Amino acid sequence: MDDFKQINDTLGHQTGDRVLVRIAALLKESVRESDLMARWGGEEFIVALIDTGVDDAYAIAEKIRKSIETDVVLLQMVGYPVTASFGLTGYIEYDTIDTMLKRVDDALYEAKVNGKNKIAVR
Repeated sequence: MDDFKQINDTLGHQTGDRVLVRIAALLKESVRESDLMARWGGEEFIVALIDTGVDDAYAIAEKIRKSIETDVVLLQMVGYPVTASFGLTGYIEYDTIDTMLKRVDDALYEAKVNGKNKIAVR
């Protein structure tokens, strides 16, 4: 999520927690049961789209990004559109979990640095 600290600081941690629960629900609605989804830390979530190419994963991430930004429940909770940035990568032969996580983390950083509410691919 973008600017989550602002939500906690201005609206309180209870509202922040409710926002996280809503984001998790939106994610769950957007992925298949075979995919893996978890809260990664603070305001970060990680989704592993099983047997999905980068182009299809990008389309899914864009759908999720838009669903968060336009969600009426989130808008009512915080009073303005909530946005999210995404880092995206695909499996490359000989990848380890660590190499993939490094690429996706770098991509997320790139999306946030370049204005947030974006998807960056590495």
